[in-house]
Amino acid sequence: MFALNLRTLHTTAADFEAEFARLRHWSAEEDAAIEQRVADILADVRRRGDAAVLDYTTRFDGVQAASLGALELTREELKAAFDAITPAQRSALQAAAQRVRSYHERQLQASGQSWSYRDEDGTLLGQKVTPLDRVGIYVPGGKAAYPSSVLMNAIPAHVAGVGEIIMVVPTPKGEKNALVLAAAYVAGVTRAFTIGGAQAVAALAYGTATVPAVDKITGPGNAYVASAKRRVFGQVGIDMIAGPSEILVIADGRDPHRWEPALKHAGAIFLGAYTSESLGDYCAGPNHVLPTSGTARFSSPLGTYDFQKRSSLIEVSEAGAQTLGVIAAELAYGEGLQGHARAAEMRLKR
Repeated sequence: MFALNLRTLHTTAADFEAEFARLRHWSAEEDAAIEQRVADILADVRRRGDAAVLDYTTRFDGVQAASLGALELTREELKAAFDAITPAQRSALQAAAQRVRSYHERQLQASGQSWSYRDEDGTLLGQKVTPLDRVGIYVPGGKAAYPSSVLMNAIPAHVAGVGEIIMVVPTPKGEKNALVLAAAYVAGVTRAFTIGGAQAVAALAYGTATVPAVDKITGPGNAYVASAKRRVFGQVGIDMIAGPSEILVIADGRDPHRWEPALKHAGAIFLGAYTSESLGDYCAGPNHVLPTSGTARFSSPLGTYDFQKRSSLIEVSEAGAQTLGVIAAELAYGEGLQGHARAAEMRLKR
């Protein structure tokens, strides 16, 4: 048996706000040092590519390799890891993956489809939804291994239709976790590399001779990974900055649903006596990558929508141009943009 040393804060305490803020954030000194170190790593990887990633992997993970290509995990290795784990682990992994996939397929059907309609004058308006071409998922592999993170990041991307899913996972001292590799096999990861830290984030963001550049990076990591993701945002998309997940457990066993309508800001809400938080972490179906550090007031759990982009569709009919052209020209002249105004007026019938 072991005891959990959980820190408890009380909202009625006089120092609650200060203690809660301290719990959520890194110290300024630590954050500044990490930011500078990460900036150096990102610049080095951008400059030297594979060689820099290899150097940092040797330094931080204790893994030496002749080339970065030697650290790429083949599909056969992932399959071998899947075959090597116990039948119970295989069953649990596949069952969890099925539930996560089923949930995200429903999510895609609800909100991930293109749509359009035509006005009475024949003008077509709509939205085209397309998947990202290539995404990178970061899977922690330092103090612990997280196959569940593989499922939660790769499966929504796969369901959304992403063309390539590139996984990076550190393997300190060269120790590969079979369950993590098996999860990559089950979740449909395209390519996987045994690299981690800020250097792995940089490789995904900028691309090297071996690691392809991606369009978006998702997945949690330590402070160095979080800092790197923050710095490469703009070059690539990111999901969020990792921190304390915002969950809410309603421990009212008599009627939990009576409280749910009043709740506004939580990444995940766990209802009822049978709903342990761990079920949501591993296999219930909804994603366990949740808003962190107070961001639930404006952000959502990871989902298929994070791996898609939207393009507006506009096809104005001749009749529609007669109405819209007058409106657009009036507003454009008001803004001093005569070129915009004339472009609209050229479509008007004389």
